[in-house]
Amino acid sequence: MSKNERTRVQISRLIMAFVAIIAWSVHSYASDVSEKRLLVIDSQVGDPYQTVRESMLDSLAAKGYNEAAGFTHEYYSLSHYHGAAISLWRHRIQKVQYDAIFLNGTLAVSSFKQIAWKSEQHPFIFASVTDPEGLGLIDAFDTAPPENFTGVAYRVPVEDRLKFVKRLIPNVKNIGLVYADMPQSHSYRGWLDALMKKKEWAGVKLHYRQVDFIPSEGGHRRMAQMAKAYVEELDPIVDVFLSPNDQMGAQRPFAEMVEKTATKPLIGVGRHEVAENWGAVASIYPDEGTIGAQAAEMVARLLEGENISTIHPQRSAKLGVIIDATRAERFGLKLASELLDQAEIIRNTPLNRRQ
Repeated sequence: MSKNERTRVQISRLIMAFVAIIAWSVHSYASDVSEKRLLVIDSQVGDPYQTVRESMLDSLAAKGYNEAAGFTHEYYSLSHYHGAAISLWRHRIQKVQYDAIFLNGTLAVSSFKQIAWKSEQHPFIFASVTDPEGLGLIDAFDTAPPENFTGVAYRVPVEDRLKFVKRLIPNVKNIGLVYADMPQSHSYRGWLDALMKKKEWAGVKLHYRQVDFIPSEGGHRRMAQMAKAYVEELDPIVDVFLSPNDQMGAQRPFAEMVEKTATKPLIGVGRHEVAENWGAVASIYPDEGTIGAQAAEMVARLLEGENISTIHPQRSAKLGVIIDATRAERFGLKLASELLDQAEIIRNTPLNRRQ
């Protein structure tokens, strides 16, 4: 082979190598843009966030969003620290392109509203948020969201909850509510106060006490300990306690504390307080699995390229009722047949009351 021929072969090989590199780069870029990335952020580890999150991811998987199809998701818990949201925003979200970000809980949502409101490249789907209107995330349900946040609210209308209490305790006059200094609790108290002005509730009085909000994964345990003194104070006065619609009320330590401290029944804010023998006698609750499935529908629409402005916020599509018949008998509650037909009835062994 002559020198000129060797040169032509070398040039040809270089060109082929260059083309191969270009082809690999194009393929790599195409793979990157075809992948769908979801970021999942909980306010805190535990329920209701865990059940909602798992339902959401299971529902997405049922739609074909799995690793084999090029779908990936990352999970973080803020441990109820706003600073953790700032750090995540600076060191992760601004460096990685996510197709959707799922925010699970009021603190997560309120934190990222401060950080990323009106950020067009960052669409957020929320769940486990009691008062999205009060937080300024939405104007109303089933209408276009004003900016880059939409999702599913986590709440039972306060009138439905109090009507449920009356069905359990027809002669109820005094209701105790010890809550944490959190936005969702203030919203809930406002709704209750407005309801109490209606004529049909004229004979019922709500007795409020507030404990300081304590961040961190274990903050709800410390808040429950602080709430104990108020439960002891209110126990001789009230006919029933309500679990607060906040992170303290949604966790086991609060329900256990009330069960072991009070002589009056506790009405839970979620299913777990009854089903898992935390201490509540009954609960009317937003179905967390359904909320997760609703949120998954919204996330899927984002992943498919739909603009968030067309994804309208929703309420929980399903409410559940659960009653612990053993505790109901213990407190002398007579369950009407229509309530028995409506509710999931279980029997738990009550916890030992502190002496």
